[in-house]
Amino acid sequence: MSDAQRDAVELDMVFVGVGPASLFGTCRPARLIERHDSRVRAGDSKLEPAIAVLEFRALREPSSGDQR
Repeated sequence: MSDAQRDAVELDMVFVGVGPASLFGTCRPARLIERHDSRVRAGDSKLEPAIAVLEFRALREPSSGDQR
Protein backbone atom coordinates (compact mmCIF):
# COMPACT_ATOMS: atom_id res chain seq x y z
CA MET A 1 0.00 0.00 0.00
CA SER A 2 1.53 3.33 -1.05
CA ASP A 3 1.33 6.59 0.84
CA ALA A 4 -1.55 8.38 -0.82
CA GLN A 5 -1.71 12.14 -0.56
CA ARG A 6 -5.07 13.31 0.70
CA ASP A 7 -6.74 16.66 0.39
CA ALA A 8 -7.57 18.32 3.69
CA VAL A 9 -10.21 20.96 4.22
CA GLU A 10 -10.51 22.80 7.52
CA LEU A 11 -14.15 23.09 8.55
CA ASP A 12 -15.91 24.53 11.57
CA MET A 13 -19.10 22.50 11.19
CA VAL A 14 -19.87 19.34 9.19
CA PHE A 15 -23.25 17.70 8.58
CA VAL A 16 -23.19 14.21 7.08
CA GLY A 17 -26.17 13.29 4.93
CA VAL A 18 -28.52 15.52 3.01
CA GLY A 19 -31.65 14.55 4.89
CA PRO A 20 -34.08 17.05 6.38
CA ALA A 21 -32.33 17.08 9.77
CA SER A 22 -28.93 17.99 8.29
CA LEU A 23 -30.34 20.62 5.99
CA PHE A 24 -32.44 22.15 8.77
CA GLY A 25 -29.45 21.91 11.12
CA THR A 26 -27.55 24.37 8.94
CA CYS A 27 -30.30 26.98 9.20
CA ARG A 28 -29.97 27.81 12.90
CA PRO A 29 -26.20 28.48 12.87
CA ALA A 30 -26.62 30.52 9.68
CA ARG A 31 -29.28 32.70 11.35
CA LEU A 32 -27.14 33.15 14.47
CA ILE A 33 -24.15 34.15 12.35
CA GLU A 34 -26.25 36.66 10.38
CA ARG A 35 -27.59 38.15 13.61
CA HIS A 36 -24.08 38.40 15.08
CA ASP A 37 -22.67 39.99 11.93
CA SER A 38 -25.49 42.55 11.75
CA ARG A 39 -24.63 43.72 15.29
CA VAL A 40 -20.88 43.93 14.73
CA ARG A 41 -19.51 47.46 14.94
CA ALA A 42 -17.04 48.84 12.43
CA GLY A 43 -13.58 47.44 13.07
CA ASP A 44 -14.82 44.31 14.86
CA SER A 45 -14.52 40.97 13.13
CA LYS A 46 -17.45 39.19 11.57
CA LEU A 47 -17.86 35.43 11.79
CA GLU A 48 -16.80 33.46 8.73
CA PRO A 49 -17.31 29.80 9.58
CA ALA A 50 -16.80 27.03 7.07
CA ILE A 51 -19.90 24.81 7.04
CA ALA A 52 -20.24 21.69 4.87
CA VAL A 53 -23.06 19.26 4.14
CA LEU A 54 -21.68 15.96 2.82
CA GLU A 55 -23.61 13.22 1.05
CA PHE A 56 -22.40 9.98 2.62
CA ARG A 57 -22.93 7.91 -0.54
CA ALA A 58 -20.70 10.27 -2.50
CA LEU A 59 -17.92 9.51 -0.06
CA ARG A 60 -18.24 5.75 -0.51
CA GLU A 61 -19.07 5.24 -4.18
CA PRO A 62 -16.26 5.70 -6.70
CA SER A 63 -17.06 7.95 -9.63
CA SER A 64 -17.53 6.47 -13.10
CA GLY A 65 -14.00 7.53 -14.12
CA ASP A 66 -12.44 6.02 -10.97
CA GLN A 67 -10.58 2.79 -11.62
CA ARG A 68 -10.03 0.91 -8.37
